[in-house]
Amino acid sequence: MLGDKDSQRELINEAIQLGEQRKWKYLEFRSDLSDLEHPKFNEPSIQFHRHTLNLSASADTLFNGFESSVRRAIRKAERAGVTIDKSNTLDALRTYYLLHCQTRQKHGIPPQPFRLFLNLHRHILSQGLGMVITARYQSKPIAAAVFLHKGAHSIYKFGASDPVFLELRANNLVMWKAIQWLSALGARILDFGRTSIGQEGLRRFKLGWGAEELAIGYHRYDISTAACVPSTDDSSGRHASVLRHVPLSILRLIGALLYKHVA
Repeated sequence: MLGDKDSQRELINEAIQLGEQRKWKYLEFRSDLSDLEHPKFNEPSIQFHRHTLNLSASADTLFNGFESSVRRAIRKAERAGVTIDKSNTLDALRTYYLLHCQTRQKHGIPPQPFRLFLNLHRHILSQGLGMVITARYQSKPIAAAVFLHKGAHSIYKFGASDPVFLELRANNLVMWKAIQWLSALGARILDFGRTSIGQEGLRRFKLGWGAEELAIGYHRYDISTAACVPSTDDSSGRHASVLRHVPLSILRLIGALLYKHVA
């Protein structure tokens, strides 16, 4: 949140008053407010990791800053003949979405409905503010990622891959090419987004690029009790082990029906 502490506390109080007037169940502040010295905000309701990479250095310097395992993975993908292309077309996003659904099924999470990606294309990618990076092996799409960018800032929004071809390390080549292209576009920061505390594999993947790790906290303010309450991370759990075995067509239907309520 911007502004000095007094201004931030005033904004929070106004938000709480608005929530009370409109009879909302809760407010969620996606920022760590623990240092504001606000009487109702102490410990975060839930915490995540956030990772950012400074893109200001040269390509060689960036590459040398990656962990050795990441550099080896990039070279392995290149030697295997994995090719990379970038696009902001709806067709490229459709190709990504098929991989996205496979990846969500692997993790036991319903995929978002395609209408989300239609809007992403309509309002962002088609305006030149994002791109889809796709890796192919023998012409078959095996990994892809969606990046958003404007000015000096860029975001790694989505990533997915075909589990059959994981050994080719196409995800690493996708990320490396994206870093090069984003830097050429003038981006100076790549935000890898938030990572759940329990997602160690994803956390290691992001740290492998030399990204800086920060802790971020969310505060959920319950209107009825006038206090912050603990929150849970629904990105993993018992339901995930069940949903991994649900047919993809059914999983997509679940995602379309319950998108606002699932991770």
